[in-house]
Amino acid sequence: MRQRTVWIDVLKGIAIILVVVGHNANQSVFDMIQCFHMPLFFMLSGFLFSPKPIRNYFNKSVNRLLIPYVSFLLLISIPEVLSLAIHNDIGGG
Repeated sequence: MRQRTVWIDVLKGIAIILVVVGHNANQSVFDMIQCFHMPLFFMLSGFLFSPKPIRNYFNKSVNRLLIPYVSFLLLISIPEVLSLAIHNDIGGG
């Protein structure tokens, strides 16, 4: 397991706090924070990036993102489709 870099964790925490402050502040503070908080996230992501084989990345992404997304989509869609079928409203008719 890789060691965590404290200064990166601190910068990520500051950037997250700035996002919250920016969304709850007046327009001038929002504009000021907007100028650098996303580039800060991108720079930190680039610093932490380590290339991996595309197959491993794809498999990990599917397991972590796509399977939960499809499962949740089915979970919320099936009751709606059943309700429409019971009321003979499928197809907008």
